[in-house]
Amino acid sequence: MSDTARDAAAFSKLVRAWELEYQGYIEVWPRYRSDRPTAAAQNAANSAQRMSDAWLGLANSCGLPWRCVAAVDRRSWS
Repeated sequence: MSDTARDAAAFSKLVRAWELEYQGYIEVWPRYRSDRPTAAAQNAANSAQRMSDAWLGLANSCGLPWRCVAAVDRRSWS
């Protein structure tokens, strides 16, 4: 496997990890918003942290500061 293919595969794994954490966040957040029990608040906070960690891992894999990756990502949705 070439370095490019290996890098692409590793990047794809990071993207998938972020997607899974984002999906978990989407599932946890409504429970927190509806009744705000302590356990739901902790779950929402933990999920947000995992999603953030996954995003930073993805951003760092590009070799750019996360702010640059976020700006490019945001612009791509415009």
